[in-house]
Amino acid sequence: MECYGYSRGSLSKAAADAIRRWIRVQETMAGIEIPSEPVRVLRGLLSHVEKSSVELQHEAAEIRVDRARAR
Repeated sequence: MECYGYSRGSLSKAAADAIRRWIRVQETMAGIEIPSEPVRVLRGLLSHVEKSSVELQHEAAEIRVDRARAR
């Protein structure tokens, strides 16, 4: 607590920092490499899909509703 203080929100900051550090350790142990520009990697990934983004969002919403009703 000395590092983050005793003020409001310090516990949240400490927890977020601890989780960030843990993730970094796990990524290095697993050999995961995060690209420097992840948007460029993803760009064009769905270029073969003929539906618009809005149509895909509506379809995803319908799928979620169907799954919720099935439960």
